[in-house]
Amino acid sequence: MDHEHDAENQAIAGMLEHALMANRPLYFFDLGHALERAGLGAAGTPTWLRGLCEERIGPLSDGDITLFTTDGFYLLVGSCEGDEADALAARVDRAMTELFGGEDAPENLLHPGPARAGDPMDLALIERARAIMSPAPEPRFAGLGSDGRSAKDGVQLFFAPVRDLRRGTPMLFHCVPVALHSEAPGTGYRAFRNLTPQDYAALDCAMLEFSAALARGLSESGSIAAVAVPVHAETLGWSRGRQRYLALLRETGAASAPQLLPVLDGLQTGTPPERIAEMVGMLKPHAKRVVVNLPDPEVALDSSGLIGAAGFSLALPWYADGRVAQRWSRWLERTCAIQNAFAWIACVNNAEALQAVRANPIRFACGTALGPTALTRDAALEYARAEGFPQKRDIA
Repeated sequence: MDHEHDAENQAIAGMLEHALMANRPLYFFDLGHALERAGLGAAGTPTWLRGLCEERIGPLSDGDITLFTTDGFYLLVGSCEGDEADALAARVDRAMTELFGGEDAPENLLHPGPARAGDPMDLALIERARAIMSPAPEPRFAGLGSDGRSAKDGVQLFFAPVRDLRRGTPMLFHCVPVALHSEAPGTGYRAFRNLTPQDYAALDCAMLEFSAALARGLSESGSIAAVAVPVHAETLGWSRGRQRYLALLRETGAASAPQLLPVLDGLQTGTPPERIAEMVGMLKPHAKRVVVNLPDPEVALDSSGLIGAAGFSLALPWYADGRVAQRWSRWLERTCAIQNAFAWIACVNNAEALQAVRANPIRFACGTALGPTALTRDAALEYARAEGFPQKRDIA
């Protein structure tokens, strides 16, 4: 463990040295000190506290980098330098003071100072910071949010109807990127090649924008059908991407309208339940319901406590026959029963798999065995009208 900490501290020192040698102003804000002064105790920097801080910092330092540690955060300023950077740090300091002590706080509770190379920091955050510090590329996904096409990547956004197996009717649409060329593996994030940390946030925002338009169209037509749209764990893993995505999610009104469902995607096998719950917690204040797409039946959620998701989805492997579908469906159903959430099985692509899924109390399913899997936005609206998607008048 000591060797790991030594390597971590060396990496932190290297990043700080690089920033300072490049004349990038760097400040450290001691949240532990602020919490103690405000009488709130040493709560560290949990998800709720990070979210509050980022909401205050974002309008003041748009374009700068915020990196949280276990007891505070770094502000790496790239928008200005010298006295202007010091003034920016002072404004952030005052905003944090008012957050903890109110507008009438007589003195600042935070004391921004030079970064300390010995402070613990997640190495993954350092790598993201280095990627973010590089010159911003030209917009890769221009047009994807409006017309659903990325000409540069040869990818188009489609919607897969998802059926409610209890009602026997479609109930929601799932936004799915599909590669239009043979070189890419096919669908989802794998349809895009060489995605960077910056790309994930831009891509997720584009998919959210495109899906929100379908949700509005469905609502205007009187349908209660929902639209599920993926958001990658990488987007929520660094502050600028998270701020950008959550700001757009707030604009969609998903917190008060159940028709837009963020689906947490991109989880790796072995992701701790606590980390999944943390990311769900980032989304829940801005969306009425959140779904988690699990990578496989290896995520141990049976003894982790409630994650907070409304539902969990699981995609069957391409080789899934009836036996594999039965095992995966049974595991998902048990997990969802423990989590008090609905179950959604994707990639049900043959009759044997469909029969196995129906044999378990799985609520939602999609795949070629259940109907089309790639509709354009206009086609999805027409499909909702033609296929008996529930209407608002049906539940009035």
